[in-house]
Amino acid sequence: MLATRRVFSASPRLVCARAGIAQAFVPRPLAPLTRLGAGCLPQRQLELNNAPLVLPGKRCLLTVSRPALAVKTFKLADIGEGIAQVELLKWHKGVGDHVEEMDELCEVQSDKAAVEITSRFTGTIVKLHQKEGMMVRIGAPLMDIDVEAGEDHAEEEEPETKERPAPVSEPQAAASPSVGAEASSTTFSASPATRRFAKEKGVDLARVKGSGRNGLITKEDVLKFLESSQVAAPAAQSPPPAPAQGSFAGSPNAQPRAAPVVPQRPQRETTQVQLMGFSRAMVKSMNETVKVPQLNIGDEYDITELTKMRETLVAHTAKKYNCRPTITAFLIKAVSLALDETPILNSKFNAATGDSYTQFGSHNISVAIDTPNGLVVPNIKNVQDLNVLEIQAELHRLQELATANKLSPADLQGGTISISNVGVISGTYVHALLFDGQACIIGVGQARDLPRFVGKSGQAFDEDLVERRRIMTCAFTADHRHCDGATVARFNKRVKELLENPAMMLLHLR
Repeated sequence: MLATRRVFSASPRLVCARAGIAQAFVPRPLAPLTRLGAGCLPQRQLELNNAPLVLPGKRCLLTVSRPALAVKTFKLADIGEGIAQVELLKWHKGVGDHVEEMDELCEVQSDKAAVEITSRFTGTIVKLHQKEGMMVRIGAPLMDIDVEAGEDHAEEEEPETKERPAPVSEPQAAASPSVGAEASSTTFSASPATRRFAKEKGVDLARVKGSGRNGLITKEDVLKFLESSQVAAPAAQSPPPAPAQGSFAGSPNAQPRAAPVVPQRPQRETTQVQLMGFSRAMVKSMNETVKVPQLNIGDEYDITELTKMRETLVAHTAKKYNCRPTITAFLIKAVSLALDETPILNSKFNAATGDSYTQFGSHNISVAIDTPNGLVVPNIKNVQDLNVLEIQAELHRLQELATANKLSPADLQGGTISISNVGVISGTYVHALLFDGQACIIGVGQARDLPRFVGKSGQAFDEDLVERRRIMTCAFTADHRHCDGATVARFNKRVKELLENPAMMLLHLR
């Protein structure tokens, strides 16, 4: 028969009796019980006290038990699309915070979109392995979580990811290194907003001491650095006394004038900028697209009538639908209507086989959007089924999400043809490069009022009649592996016809 006594904070003195003979047994104090690793519980030492436990003729066993806790390492899971690493934008939880399953832990940004990472465990965070602003590879540890009792999570299989060691640069000889160069060798972490603010102010973040968690540099740290680094103006010198009467500047009585004070200008430093997020994605995309043979066709579009019609519609839709359709919305619809006649341009060439292309049924038109975080290219799904107001509403939604860096992967995937209206910023002529393996992209230039020879009632232009017309340029870039010049020219002709005669689009609206 076994008698067992469980203790947590203290172990009693045991007096064991066998065959009626009592023998006092006083064990030595036990070594401290310590959980090793990040986030371990406080050390607990079990010591014997003076409370005897006498069990005559029986064996006595002392066992110690504690709550069944286990530290789980939470790793960055594969988020799809063949993404190898992401940028850690923001932590939502910190060390000591309690988390439940599906709680949002952090926000990361891949080459495609920003993604919220949620917890698979319930417990307490005991360690963060990464800092905000760092690039994290898929499978790398994000945090350690002390999982509560009752949580039965199988250990996740660790992906086999091998990172090459960073090459060690050869030391450069320098007579006297500057303060900026010395500070630039240190690492730092800061949010994208803080990085942009520091860049605008011309501040090298490597020289700023962070006051946030784990040394995170905040906007306030940058402001304090700017205040402390301002060059103190030299003390104002009292003006020299006026020369004595009858003296002149060159006489012995004349006082020397103070040398003019030359204001010191902040030293400009050369820095190496690490590409992040969408900028890294653009490098990969452009490297791939330059391998494709591309043809270009450009043309002028007279959008005078379209501009007049739009102004008339805006006066009505702004009040009734709270929507103001733009020229871009009409262009998107015209492209979709033209694709019905030249569907080959709504396709992607199968580079893996080299002998076929995939022609898509839906017109998912990608639109390049300029954001504070870089250029993004989401797409409007099924344009063939949308009217101009619906297209404008979807375009507005994508612009809002892109500016807030909240585009979903679904918004960024599945595009079949692209439009880049860089003319809204500047530029008359645009030569765009193919995007994401698509067969065609349309670069739109700035619309301008120009003099043009015009005709009347659809007749040929009159060499003696010149009017001010609204002119916009469009340039078509196509994949020359499966799209020939004649096909692209017909596509351009149809888009031009619809935009210059916008009433024709009414015949095709569903």
